[in-house]
Amino acid sequence: RGARAKSRPALADLVAALRGTAGRRPVLLLLDDADAVRTECAGLVQRLLMDVPGVRVLVTCRQALGLGEERVLRLAPLAPDAAVELFLARARAAAPGFRAEGTEPAAVARICRVLEGVPLAVELAAGQLEAEPSAQALADRLEQGQCWLAAPGPALRRHRSLRSAVGAAYLLCERPERAVWSRSSVFQGAFTEPTAAYLCAGAGVTPHQVSTCLARLAAAGVLETLDEPGGLRPPRYRMTRAARDFGAERLSAAGEFEVAVERHVLHHRRLAEVAEHLWHAGDQRQAARLVRDNAADLTALVEYASRPEAPAARVTAALAAVADLWFWWTVHDHGEEGRAHLARLLPRATADDHLTARARWLA
Repeated sequence: RGARAKSRPALADLVAALRGTAGRRPVLLLLDDADAVRTECAGLVQRLLMDVPGVRVLVTCRQALGLGEERVLRLAPLAPDAAVELFLARARAAAPGFRAEGTEPAAVARICRVLEGVPLAVELAAGQLEAEPSAQALADRLEQGQCWLAAPGPALRRHRSLRSAVGAAYLLCERPERAVWSRSSVFQGAFTEPTAAYLCAGAGVTPHQVSTCLARLAAAGVLETLDEPGGLRPPRYRMTRAARDFGAERLSAAGEFEVAVERHVLHHRRLAEVAEHLWHAGDQRQAARLVRDNAADLTALVEYASRPEAPAARVTAALAAVADLWFWWTVHDHGEEGRAHLARLLPRATADDHLTARARWLA
């Protein structure tokens, strides 16, 4: 982090020291956690490689430096088995009496799945077993959110809670990127750039800025890119679970949550209409694919409309969407899911109209 304030004499001394050492034996210079000074770090590394060709530099950073000879190793989340193994090792250390018996192994696998194999999150979650009655109870709590995970032990402050770890990336973002991050947190599944532009634009963020923000958030690891850029299909993005929970907190703190939800509901209500039109027009394959690609957010539409504070218009929009997707529930063997959605929405439907009657018939 001292690269920003490094004076020319100090840099010259470093170059001279490395030059003298590199001539006698291999030298590896470690620059750890360079995100806050990434631009300065890139300049420093480029200067060192030019003046001391024998030196090798290992940089830990959320984004690549962008230098020509750079080799980038991206650390992926743990595989399911490895995540479970890490959780069990930390759980036994934190709660010596813990035994993975009965239904506990399935609950542990569910915990690691919800945490998406992020090592820090897995370790912090394992440390909660002493306070939770069971792994099943911990899994239920993590389904509701995970930024509350914390522990006093780690030496680095940003590792003491999941909120701090994710917040460290948030602080490095520009204001438009933060807005797109928080507003995109209402998506529960994959979304496209045009959908994000519709939902995230406004309040100082123009639609054409959204695509740039999405690319930067993907480079920072906040978003996953699900399709190859330049492919036949437009790229889709998916937000990591921890980033989504953090973004939802920021969205609520900014007083924008309800506005974002209304846009989400309106968009997916229209999507259901399009899918129904495609089905009746004879393009059943495209209709089913449209629903399949947006299944998580169509479920989220029902969730947002089922909340006690949801206005009547939101309930009506969700009920209409579920009714329009009758072909998905009945023809594609998702009848129980569709019936469950109707069971949640019908008690909240206040109008005794054609839509409500149709929904009752479908139920």
